[in-house]
Amino acid sequence: MKKLPFFLILSFFTIGLSFAQSPLSYPPAVLSLSIEQTSGTNGSAVAWNPSAGLYYALIAGNAAYPLEVFNSAGGPVSQLEAGIDLRGLWWNPKAKAIQGNCPGSDGWVQLVCDNKGIPSGDFKVLISGENQPDFQSVGAYDPKGKKVVFYAEGSLYFYNAKNFGAAGNVSLQLPVSVDDINATSLGCTGKKNYEYVLLDFVQQKLYFFNRSGNFTAESQLPLDAAVHNIFRFSFTNDMAFIYDAEERVWTGFKVF
Repeated sequence: MKKLPFFLILSFFTIGLSFAQSPLSYPPAVLSLSIEQTSGTNGSAVAWNPSAGLYYALIAGNAAYPLEVFNSAGGPVSQLEAGIDLRGLWWNPKAKAIQGNCPGSDGWVQLVCDNKGIPSGDFKVLISGENQPDFQSVGAYDPKGKKVVFYAEGSLYFYNAKNFGAAGNVSLQLPVSVDDINATSLGCTGKKNYEYVLLDFVQQKLYFFNRSGNFTAESQLPLDAAVHNIFRFSFTNDMAFIYDAEERVWTGFKVF
């Protein structure tokens, strides 16, 4: 077999890099999800169901707090109570279902939905017990690693999405003090070298990390974005969502 000239190898490598999808430096606001119900303050998660083309937006803190459903353009589809006190919410493509984690030792659940993806208000318990690093942890699903991921005090904690067992942790190379980082929430992007994203609520920035925990990129949010030190941040469908508790709106910023 003939060896390729070095310049051709370099060209192929350069072409490969040109197709790598990196986060936008200044992601634009492209979607709004307006919560119609009035109870609760801390929006904790937005999840995208690609099969049904629906967004699910959650307010944490009580089983009677809102879980609202929107179409792909942000139009309201359904408003109901969560039915259980949830924190994280994610689409599991293997189970083809919306799942989530509750606070403390209340475990993980799967929402019962109809064939159009609309929740009934009922749920199936996946596992009980504290399968997360902190009482208030908000889980996110890593589609490549097939794990549920949590952030706490500068590290990521991984749990197997199938058997729910702990699967290790990674310390992050934070570019700022841990005190500047939203303490409960993270996002999983599914993008190589930018797999995980955190929110800096002081400088209004998003920080991206690879699987080794190395800091790889950042995005600047608008200075008037309603960022917060806990909750009110989520990531799904290539967008970072910020919840404005006064306006009761989740705003999606297109990152990829």
